[in-house]
Amino acid sequence: MPCRRRRAGRCPGPRRVAGDPVAVRVGAYGNKDGQTGTAGMGEVAADAAPTGMAVVLACYGSARAGGLEAAYGGLVREVAAAAPGVRVGLAVVSAPVRRELEAQGEKAAGLGDVLRGLAAEGVRSVVVQPVLVGEGRTLDAVRAEAAEARDAFERLVVGDPLVASADDEARLVAAVTAAYPVAPDEALLLVAHGSASGVGARVTGDRGCCHAGGSVTAAPTPRDTSSDPVVTLHEGAQVAVARLRAQAPGATRVTVVPLMLVAGAHVRRELAGDAPDSWRSALVRSGYAVRVCEEGLLALPAVRGILVDHVLGALQTGGTYHAQAEQA
Repeated sequence: MPCRRRRAGRCPGPRRVAGDPVAVRVGAYGNKDGQTGTAGMGEVAADAAPTGMAVVLACYGSARAGGLEAAYGGLVREVAAAAPGVRVGLAVVSAPVRRELEAQGEKAAGLGDVLRGLAAEGVRSVVVQPVLVGEGRTLDAVRAEAAEARDAFERLVVGDPLVASADDEARLVAAVTAAYPVAPDEALLLVAHGSASGVGARVTGDRGCCHAGGSVTAAPTPRDTSSDPVVTLHEGAQVAVARLRAQAPGATRVTVVPLMLVAGAHVRRELAGDAPDSWRSALVRSGYAVRVCEEGLLALPAVRGILVDHVLGALQTGGTYHAQAEQA
């Protein structure tokens, strides 16, 4: 069944799964029992058991209502539960988001500060897990900051982003299509942020796609942009309309789902906004009945599961990027 409206033209989010963890009070690090502490971001919780290993979830950050707790609390708890005895915490990569959070009274530490704090605490092995959809400038920045701190640890690994393989992509598509079922006359339009560096052309998880009646059309290889079912914010609403008409010609209704881990300002203003230049307005003018979902991918348990698996893989095998390897 399509999701119920929270208000006209708005979709409240994905179907909930019984037992799905809710947001928790997020401390900097989980203790040995897998529970989160109560310190601010980047601080070690007072009751955290000493350990030589830590996982730092490097996120872009969010200054929406509820802050980091609402956006990332479920992921922090699930990683802590999956890796008992390992400290788990957050680092906010975006400096503007950190400043905005601090202006709201919420502590937010950058990755460099978190890593320096861990080194001072005597932590010897660190996994930096990007809480990012795919390759791009933000992930490049995470890797660069991690590389600067490599000499402070015996082992420092940067894990894979959400979509790093064909299996990740398949899991993501399955999670989204299961969470947002559509009727035969309805199209599901997935919209990603995209990247000025062109990363959007390389992984479906960073591009988005649309489908109607429950079937997903894969992007052609090599890419033929005239019939590409993939849409990013950078391409714009008119490109989305053209691809909907090409890929889902029988659709009269559209459900717009942001293919972003956290639904922030882009979703509120560019996709769901009431301004004439918003995607919602453009789709309505094109004759579609439109609903816009205002939750990010981290609301989906199956998506969080992909990131948890990447953390466990990095803890066990070193992941695909090892900062120590660059010492030479």
